[in-house]
Amino acid sequence: MIRNNNTSLTASVISRHILRSIENDPGLKVKNILSFVKENLKVDVSYKKVWYVRRKAIELVFGSWEANFAELPQYLDALVQSNPGTVVEWPIICVDSTHLRGEYKGKLLIAVTQDANNKILPIAYAMVDEETISSWSWFLEQLRYNVALDRHPICVISDSHNGIIYTMTHFDYWEEPLAYHRFCLRHVRSNLMTHFKDLHLKKLCWVMGRARQLRKWRMFRRELRNMFPDVWNYLSAISPEKWCLTHDDGHRWGILNTNISESYNNVLRGARHLPIRACIDMTFHWTVELFKTRREDSSHCRNPFPPKIWQRFKNAEQKAGAHRVIEFDSPSGVYKVITGRRVDGK
Repeated sequence: MIRNNNTSLTASVISRHILRSIENDPGLKVKNILSFVKENLKVDVSYKKVWYVRRKAIELVFGSWEANFAELPQYLDALVQSNPGTVVEWPIICVDSTHLRGEYKGKLLIAVTQDANNKILPIAYAMVDEETISSWSWFLEQLRYNVALDRHPICVISDSHNGIIYTMTHFDYWEEPLAYHRFCLRHVRSNLMTHFKDLHLKKLCWVMGRARQLRKWRMFRRELRNMFPDVWNYLSAISPEKWCLTHDDGHRWGILNTNISESYNNVLRGARHLPIRACIDMTFHWTVELFKTRREDSSHCRNPFPPKIWQRFKNAEQKAGAHRVIEFDSPSGVYKVITGRRVDGK
C-alpha cells in the first residue's frame, strides 16, 4: 500500500477521478471520497487533502466561488427574463475575502409549506451572510410582499430564533389577524430539555402541545405542575397559543413542528456545497422539477380530494362505521342507537 507521502498524487489529480460523482451528488461526503481513493487508486490520503480534492472537483464542475459571484447579476437577470413571475431581490450583504477562499460561508434561508396533498412545497429562498435580526427581517419582508400579500391570513411556524421573533412582533404586516406566529413543538421541547432533563417531563411537554381536547390538556398541565413546579414557571412564560394545539384556534392546521423545512434542507444538502451561482441554479431547477411533478400528479387526480387527503377521509369513514353512538331524548325518554350508517329506533 502506497502511503500518504505520494507527492505526485495531488488534489488536482485526484479531483479528476471524482468529477462524475460530484456532478451526480455535489454533497458527496469526504469519507466516501477517502474510501474511493483507497479502493480505486490504492493510496491512503489525509482527510484534509480529500477536503481540498472535493473543493477542487466542485470548482471544475460548477466554477470557482469568485467566478460565481461575478456571474451572479447576469445569471439572475436571465432567470427573471426567461421565467416571468420570478421575483429576485438583492439584500445588502457584506462579504469579505475569507468567504471567497473556501466554500460559501453564508446561510440559506427557506420558506416551505404543504400543498393540498400534504407534499412539501418550497416558496422562497434567500442567501444571507448570517442568521441575524436584520437578515430574517429582510427575508420575511420579501416573503410577505412577494408571496403572501393580500391573501388569506397565514401562519408561520418556526423555532425561537431572535430574528424571527423580532420580525413577527415589530412589523405590522405580521400582526394578527393578518398573520399568526407559532413555535415548533419539537424546538420548545428541546429548549426545555436544555434546562430540565427528565424523560417523563419530555413526554409531558409533547402530549400537552399535541393535545386536541382542553380536558386532556388541563390534565397534563396539572400533572406537570404537581411534579415539576419550576418547569411550569418556565413554560408559562410562553403563551400557550404559541405551542399548544388546544389554544391555537386552528391557525396551524394541526402541524406541530418544522419537519417539512428540515426535510427540504436535507434535499438541498448537495446544493449547499456549491458556489453561489451554481447553488441558485441547482435549487431553481429542483424547484421547477418539483412543481412540474406536482402539476402532473394533480392532473391525474380523479377523487374529490387529493390522494393523501382522500385516503385519510376513507380511513376515517371506515373507522366511524364501527362507532356506536347513543342519542337520548330526555323529555320523552326515547333514545336511538346509531351504529355506522344504520339507525335503529328502540
